[in-house]
Amino acid sequence: MEGSREQEPEPADAVGDPVCWLHLVCESCGALIEREGDPHRPGCDRQR
Repeated sequence: MEGSREQEPEPADAVGDPVCWLHLVCESCGALIEREGDPHRPGCDRQR
């Protein structure tokens, strides 16, 4: 039947509650900082 294809599941790393990542976002520039040393956006006052 046309148009009734099953949707492929999303990769495991593409799902989840976005609030779970909130603690990794720099408050000043919005960059995602997953590990120490990850870059902030240019001009960020928290950049080391």
